[in-house]
Amino acid sequence: MIMKTRFYIIIPLLFCINYSFSQNVNLSGKIVDEISKQELPNATIKIGNHIFLADNKGLFSFQVQGELLNKYGILVSYVGYEGRNIKILDPDVFLLIKLKNLISQLPGVVVSTGAKKIIEQAIENIPINYPDLPFNLVGFQRTYETVNDSDFFSMNDALVKMFVPSYQNWKTNIQIQILQNRSFIRRIDSFKNNKFKDGHWGAVYEAARAGDFVHSGRFFLSVRRINNYSFILRGIINYENSKVYAIDFMMKDSVPGFEGTVFIETASYAFAGITYYFNQLEKERVEKNMGNKDFFTIIQSSFHEINHKWYLKNFHGEQHAVKKRLLSNHYFRKAIIDFIAISIDASDVLQIPPEERVLKSVKVTDIIKSADESKWKPIDSLIRKEEFKKYITNIPLPYAK
Repeated sequence: MIMKTRFYIIIPLLFCINYSFSQNVNLSGKIVDEISKQELPNATIKIGNHIFLADNKGLFSFQVQGELLNKYGILVSYVGYEGRNIKILDPDVFLLIKLKNLISQLPGVVVSTGAKKIIEQAIENIPINYPDLPFNLVGFQRTYETVNDSDFFSMNDALVKMFVPSYQNWKTNIQIQILQNRSFIRRIDSFKNNKFKDGHWGAVYEAARAGDFVHSGRFFLSVRRINNYSFILRGIINYENSKVYAIDFMMKDSVPGFEGTVFIETASYAFAGITYYFNQLEKERVEKNMGNKDFFTIIQSSFHEINHKWYLKNFHGEQHAVKKRLLSNHYFRKAIIDFIAISIDASDVLQIPPEERVLKSVKVTDIIKSADESKWKPIDSLIRKEEFKKYITNIPLPYAK
């Protein structure tokens, strides 16, 4: 039996931290559409008479007086969506806030096909919808890592080349090469004295490889694994300029804190995109093995159609963590990775030489492929374009001392 109860906020309820009404508390989270899981840029968060705005990825992070938060909670609103008034029990966790679109489905659409049958049809159509020959893809990746937003800040830009085998040859891994990159890193002395170790947390160059979930055959994308999942058809919606089935999926042997939505184009039954969440805090609590770091992970990727074949278009990943200390302040750590495809070459296809391939464990600062500023100008020009900016998280650089 499939449980149909849906929640608008993913937030742990097992315990509540008692915070002083007079002190400032941290509040952070992400605001998304309930069905499409697309971020709601510049959504409004109101606490009493105080108004805050989410960024272009629906992310928000700010400090507020505990007294105001306790008295008013937060009111989240977005044009065309039903507002939500939320009472915050624990401000030191990452909030995923889902708003209901007042017109969430396409008008006049009647959905009669079962969710699992749609998934099976999409799997069957992979050889038709996705390239049957290898191709090269060049894309741009930007990676952020921060601690308390300013105690530690790292940003890395890279031009990435991928060799993607035929989608029928999913046993051969996607190969990745860094063509050029540049980094900005800032760390304050006081945080260094807190014994924060050098190195990086979630900033890796395998983001695009992981984003192409169709080629990798992840989750339910095989006849053998599909029966391990339950599916709920949410309706037909507009997604990335395509009409798609929005289908929620979850594992039957419930994995605590895990849920996702896959988007399948109605005409071709191509996988147009996916969004899934993993709440590490909830998993650890159910297993009665609470750690000192609370993780929340969000993964999104989408495809677009070119000459009747579907190719990876973009990838977005976030991981948020809180390390809770008994005798000092908590620290908040996050990593954000954005990738967007720039060009695809299916005619002059070359594999990446073995010595140039990026390994899974390689962090963004482990490889230095510097280039002079003239070679960065075309990329910087793309970054400034409105279409490109939609897919890159807008986080300002902290002042470099």
